[in-house]
Amino acid sequence: MAGSIRRIQSEYRYNVVKSIFRKNLATQFGTSMAFIMGPVVDGIVTGNYLGVNAVAANSLLRPAFLLFTITGSVLAGGSRSLYTEHLGRGETDKANSAFSFALILSAAVALVFAACCLLIPSLIMRILGANTVNSYLEPLGAAYLRGYAFGLPFVCCATIMSGYMSLDNDFARPVFAVGAMTGINVILDFVVVLCTDLGMYGLALATSASYVGYFLVLATHFFRKDRNLRFHVDWKSRPFSFSGKMFYRGSISAVNKVAASAAGILINHILTAQFFGPVIAVYGMQNSVLYLFGFLYLGTSDSVWVMSGIFYSEEDRYSLNDLQIASMGLGIPLSVICGAVLFLFPRFFAGLYLGFDNAATLAMGAEGVRVVAFALPLRVFLYCLINYLQGVRKIETANIMMLLMILVAPVGLMKPCIAIFGQQGVWFSIVIVDLILSILALAFILLQKGKTLKDKRLFVGDRIASGDREMEFVIDTMMEVSAVAGIAMLFCRENGYSDLAGNRIALFTEEMTRNIIQHGFDEKKQNLIYIRLLARDDGIILRIRDDCRPFNPVERYKLETENNSDPTANMGIRLVMGLASDVQYISTFKTNTLIVRVDEKTLKQEG
Repeated sequence: MAGSIRRIQSEYRYNVVKSIFRKNLATQFGTSMAFIMGPVVDGIVTGNYLGVNAVAANSLLRPAFLLFTITGSVLAGGSRSLYTEHLGRGETDKANSAFSFALILSAAVALVFAACCLLIPSLIMRILGANTVNSYLEPLGAAYLRGYAFGLPFVCCATIMSGYMSLDNDFARPVFAVGAMTGINVILDFVVVLCTDLGMYGLALATSASYVGYFLVLATHFFRKDRNLRFHVDWKSRPFSFSGKMFYRGSISAVNKVAASAAGILINHILTAQFFGPVIAVYGMQNSVLYLFGFLYLGTSDSVWVMSGIFYSEEDRYSLNDLQIASMGLGIPLSVICGAVLFLFPRFFAGLYLGFDNAATLAMGAEGVRVVAFALPLRVFLYCLINYLQGVRKIETANIMMLLMILVAPVGLMKPCIAIFGQQGVWFSIVIVDLILSILALAFILLQKGKTLKDKRLFVGDRIASGDREMEFVIDTMMEVSAVAGIAMLFCRENGYSDLAGNRIALFTEEMTRNIIQHGFDEKKQNLIYIRLLARDDGIILRIRDDCRPFNPVERYKLETENNSDPTANMGIRLVMGLASDVQYISTFKTNTLIVRVDEKTLKQEG
């Protein structure tokens, strides 16, 4: 019976993981596009209305944009990790303090960077490479920085907020916010170039206004009554102690941004020392096209990061495997399709940024676009691998790989590529770097410990138990509740646990599944309860996941014990909370997850 259940569950579990991944992917696509749409739209308008030199100036500015948004990116990932940890423990005040304190820190740092953009824009441009033979690019970039400063605090705070939307079961709002941001930017950009002579400064003001719109749309989430997310700083919990943990857990974003910024500055100096505006503009255009489709690898990999962290915490190697398959099964085909579009219409995408007037520049740009077409699938693989490693707590390894991909390899291979291919080596270098690193990444996976390729690529070793001490199955009717409780008891006995442990797990399984069916099922759709039992040396873990209406038994238990003196009220919840070693509830991705732990040592002492 167990084998049959396991085979049925394998397909169902993958479908559940794939469904959650798709929902989260749409949100993460929106979050990723928030970073790229402003510069992308500006790049298109700049190339067609302000000329190649303006495109070159925009290219030099890219490292600065990465540096300015680094704090928001780091705190978005790090605070989100702390938020889910405290929320799972039922510590809602601490969870919201992590979110709120991240917003405060991000806004403070963004204001400092904004002041730099207003006070020393020319110095920033010289540091970025606008000197000597390319000094004519300095005033163009400085003008853009002055206008960009006003929107910087808003986009940094919005970056943090957007990452929480799917965790708080709000998938659509980030998409609407990105739509509003893009619409505002496009409209105002054309107003600037067609109705004013503000030039680069005006385009930057339009981008700032779009960032304000993006922030305001996301802020409407806080008018929802059913939200868990709130702006609340619990000063008694010493929120400053969160900052170290947030920066550490979000360190991969810091490595990404700092490395990309440093690489951009170094490559700027390499290019400005050997080439003039057109070649620099083509390289900037190539990166703009790469960023235009960056939602593929950034959004996919960020979804992998969030979900792998949750599954790793739940010690669920099967779902980790399903997540890898789902991410590659969706990300790679999408990147190939987009790459095919780029390969077939390279002059169109090159002309968006460079204009269609200069035939020589357009030909170089088309060649660069076709290089991006081959790089997209490689980027999906590399970014997903790095963010997966982050999710399963291989933080140092992930950071080393990010440094290699963003800084060491691009800078180290730029001059050799130019020496071999001439000026074509500037844009050939992107796909050469990604190809070499993909081969090294595959070799790294094969060198991991494990009997099979699956064991190697999961990177969990013995940290998570294998399937011989695990059972998972699905129910959807009240008639199956008692049978499930009996299976849970037999599972405990077969794995050598005491009858006391088996009885408690059976009781917990029956009470909680019955409660979900009675109060959570929706007659208008199919409802399923996914149950997983994991046998460990130190006890048993019961996980119950459903896609029904939100219901937090941990919070309900607190309310009952504080406000209801009747010991018979909600008896099932009281029994579970009173007898289990630990109970956690997490509501994410429009699913409810209850994790109940029974400590065998405690049971032996009681027995």
